[in-house]
Amino acid sequence: MSREPSPLTQGLTPHPDIHFTLSPDRKFIFVYTLSHVNGLGVTQLGYINIEKQELKIFDRVDFTEIFENSIGWISDSELAVFGRDESYRYRYLYIYEFYH
Repeated sequence: MSREPSPLTQGLTPHPDIHFTLSPDRKFIFVYTLSHVNGLGVTQLGYINIEKQELKIFDRVDFTEIFENSIGWISDSELAVFGRDESYRYRYLYIYEFYH
């Protein structure tokens, strides 16, 4: 079965530092870019609201002081970036919530 591409994705070409992850409830697609500076180096975060066909992306700044080692959904509408300092003494958790 062939499907027409969504207007949201027409003209997009794959890039190795742009990632997409579907939310557990399948209503959002998490979009993020990585610089790989000091761990993951998440430079942009955003989402696609599948029902509304809406794309929102924002830039992150001052992320290079913390070694970011993991990113992912923690609920249907929340995602988290996990990090630590160089000495492993402190751990960081950034939570981003997307509203329906």
